[in-house]
Amino acid sequence: MKKTKLLLLFAMLMSIVKLNAVTYTYNGIKYDLNESKYTASVISNSYSGDIIIPSTIMKSSTSYTVNSIGRDAFKNCSNLNSVTIGNNVTMIEDFAFQGCNLSSIVIPNSVTTIGYNAFRSCTSLTTITFGNSLVTIDEGAFLGCRELTSVSLPNSLNTIGRWAFYGCNNLTNVNIPRNVISIGGGAFSRCLSITVDSNNKKYDSRNNCNAVVETASNALIAGCQNTIISNDITSIGNYAFDGCIGLNSIIIPSNVTTIGTNAFEGCNGITSLTIPGTVNSIGMYAFSGCI
Repeated sequence: MKKTKLLLLFAMLMSIVKLNAVTYTYNGIKYDLNESKYTASVISNSYSGDIIIPSTIMKSSTSYTVNSIGRDAFKNCSNLNSVTIGNNVTMIEDFAFQGCNLSSIVIPNSVTTIGYNAFRSCTSLTTITFGNSLVTIDEGAFLGCRELTSVSLPNSLNTIGRWAFYGCNNLTNVNIPRNVISIGGGAFSRCLSITVDSNNKKYDSRNNCNAVVETASNALIAGCQNTIISNDITSIGNYAFDGCIGLNSIIIPSNVTTIGTNAFEGCNGITSLTIPGTVNSIGMYAFSGCI
């Protein structure tokens, strides 16, 4: 009986959501309108050329704030030349630009979140300008953006998801800002160099190691193809070097006791590996694919 009531309540809630959401096309861009909150989200369509996403749109005499670029909105739109994002957009949702042919993108100051795989496989993307309110770059957000050579991450940034810049093989001089408190494994594993802001209280890149180290635990959590594992490192985190095909040899220092799950998975360039006797735990798939 209780389950039936819950299902009925859920159905009622979904019907309310559907009543509040209306699909509407304005100046060639398709939106979902929330007629109770007067907001609009860009949704999927066959977009090409130069797209301008406004801050607000009008339907009849009612104004709607364009506050998000929805899931899959521009996915695989290979004929896009440029997209200008309005200053009221706060979220770029999952897969929003995946597979697009954009060469550059400017993220406005209003955006706080870039979603899962949002710009994945944008293989022509050479330039990203981040706004100064960005808090979260989600998992795989720029995965496979192989033409990126540099990014300037804003001090507002708090979270960098796993594989966020995975496969950005030409990305160099990545600086982790002072307010970042969460970095996923493999976030920079194919990049060329990483540093951490000296004012960051959680992470560091000691001894020019080209890696991200959790200061309190001495755990290396995110490496790249030019990482040198410092002698004071005690553990190598999950996915730390996942897919880092540029690694040729690894010398794991004698203070390391733990190598995490998938830590070196897919590092298929490794020809030499030294694991000291201090290591007492090697996670699942730690060296999977190291042919």
